[in-house]
This record gives sequence, C-alpha cells and structure tokens, in this order.
Amino acid sequence: MGGYLFVFLLFLVFLAVTLQETSIVTIIYFLIGAFLFGRWWRDRALASIEFTRTLNPRILLGETASVRLEVANRGWLPMPWVRIHESLPVELAIPNFFRRAMALGPRGKSVVAYQLRGNKRGYYKIGPLYLQSGDLLGLEDVRERQGAPDYLTVYPRIVPIRKCPIPSFSPIGVLRFHRPLFEDPSRVVGKRDYQSGDSMRRIDWKASAAAGKLQVRQFEPAISLEVAVFLNLCERDFESRSRIDAAELAVVTAASLAAYAAARRQPVGLVTNGRDPLEPESRFHSLPVRRGTGHMMLVMEKLARVQLADAASFTALLRERASELAWGTTMLVITGTPDALLFDELLRARRMGLQSLVFLTAPVLRYEAFEARARGLGIPLYEIRSELDLERAML
Repeated sequence: MGGYLFVFLLFLVFLAVTLQETSIVTIIYFLIGAFLFGRWWRDRALASIEFTRTLNPRILLGETASVRLEVANRGWLPMPWVRIHESLPVELAIPNFFRRAMALGPRGKSVVAYQLRGNKRGYYKIGPLYLQSGDLLGLEDVRERQGAPDYLTVYPRIVPIRKCPIPSFSPIGVLRFHRPLFEDPSRVVGKRDYQSGDSMRRIDWKASAAAGKLQVRQFEPAISLEVAVFLNLCERDFESRSRIDAAELAVVTAASLAAYAAARRQPVGLVTNGRDPLEPESRFHSLPVRRGTGHMMLVMEKLARVQLADAASFTALLRERASELAWGTTMLVITGTPDALLFDELLRARRMGLQSLVFLTAPVLRYEAFEARARGLGIPLYEIRSELDLERAML
C-alpha cells in the first residue's frame, strides 16, 4: 500500500506544479503527515501488545485440550485493529491454524479460545503466534511480531491388562508370593510364639512383654518384579509396508506394560533407540528403574515423544544396557522383526540373573522358527498384531 501512496503523491506533485494550486500542496502535506503519524502510532501500539497462552501441556490420546489466548494492550494508545495468527500441528487441528481479528482500547484486552484434540501421540509445537497490524488509514502493509511457542505432549494409548506373567528371580519385593521360600521384612502380617531357631532380630519385645512370652514377627512372602522395558524403534527392524503401524503398536505395548507394572507399585525403567526431538543427538534413551507416579510420568512422556529412527543395532543396545540392570530384573523386550542374535543376547542376560519376555509387533516370516527357539530357551514369546491381541495375550 505504501508504494501506491508514493505514486499518488508524485501525481499530486505533478498536478500542483502544473496547475499552481496550493490546495493540492496542502493535501500532500496532510497525506504525508497522516502516513508518518499512522506509522508511529502503529509501531508504538504494536510494541505494547502482549499475549498469554494457557493450556494443559499434557493430555491423553483422544482427549481435548483447551487453549486460551489473552491479548492485552499495555499502552495508552488504542489499537484500531490487530490480527492474531496461531500456527498449529495438523495432527491436532484442521485447519492447522487459528486466526482472529480484534480491536484493543487503551489498557484493554481480549480473550479467545480454541480446542485441540489429541488424535495422535507425540510432542507438538503450538505456535508461534503472529501479531499483525497496520497504520490508521491502511496506507501501508501490515507489520507483524512473532510470539514464543508452547509445547503439548499427547501420551500414548494404554491398553488395560488384567494379568501379565512377569517372571523374576529376585526374592524380595512388593508382590505377594504364594510359595514361602523368601519373606519380605517390610510386610509384617502377624506374630507367633517363639520357636527354637528363630532369629533374635524377629522378636517383638513390646508384644512379648504384653503376652508374657516371647513373640516373633511373621512376614509375608513376596517377590520383586523390577521391570525394564526395552523398546526397539529401529526402522530396519520393521517391514516397510507396515512400519508406521507396527512401530505405534510397539509404543502402545511398551506403555501398557509399564503402566501395568507401575499400577502394582513395581519399579519400571525404559530403554529405547528411538529418536527423541528433545535429544536428537542421543544414540539411545534410558530411564533408570524407579517407582513412583513422577517417574512413571517421565516414562510416558518419553514414550510420547520417541519416533522411528535409523538407529544402531537393537541387540547391541540390549547387550550394553542389560549389564547395568540389577540381578532379578525382568526385561520386557518389544520389537518388530527379531534379529538373528536377539535370543543369544537374552540367553546371555539370563546367565546374568535376568528374565525376559519378548513381544513382536510386526509381521514376522518364519514365526514358528522363532517361537520354537524361544520355547527351547524358556523365553515367553508373544505375537502382537493389534491392541486387542495385547489384551488377549495376557489372559
């Protein structure tokens, strides 16, 4: 628009010189003054505009996130018009933008809102927000200012699992065990009379004084199910035709098994060779075996972000990280097509005191051969072709 004004001013100058009309010169001065004043007004007013974006940064798959935008004029100059343009990921919103126009008075504000739906797990950038405006007379193209983006994490789907036969070698833990080979000293279930051979550490002196004879504590037998989830997201281990779906199913399987263990107060860890946009240079990503709601949220956030990658060998990663696990830990190995050396590594892990379950989420040629190999080694093997298979496999 400024270019047209310049041409129009040249035309007026030509008329003023040709016709010798001072009124035309007055119009020229007025237009120049209005243009300069409007530009000054616009720049000052636009610099006083601030915005605040409010949203829940984490949602479950299928949930809706409400985004609230507050645009405020912190100055005393009114803004005749301002347009906001918010860039959005197409996985969460169609169309992939939000646009509104508004007028803001001195110290005024306007609030708008829109909805995002978590249709696909992932880590998404919300924004940036562009503020656009122009001069009072609309004589010049709009200027814009960019605002900072926020980020939204959509957690993966969690399939409810009623039962999972997770084996373990460890004798001490928090799950009740029906074969009383070991007892957990943190789980007192009662008291009984002292018998010859009982440890003096088990005597309850307060109860003994009350009963008038020695009483010893009885502990509930238990086993520990420390769980380490190994998730393979190497592109080469997934058939190209079903790569995306099989990889997503692998993430769902990892999230469901981790949630199952965490719901039973079991320590859970995660190791994956997927690509994390927050750590793009990392060769693999590892979360230690821990328990607690806060740690489980970290596991789910990692599973929400990781994607397929041209990663290093999964069996090499398995060999490297398995050696750092505590004796008795159970490894839940989730992959597409198993590597020829996978079961060799799992056998090696067993010799180190680790147990394993294997879940295959991609179509596998010669599945019977892998199943026979796993059966011979005593390693449970599950073929997961859908989320329904995941729930059925655990029955």
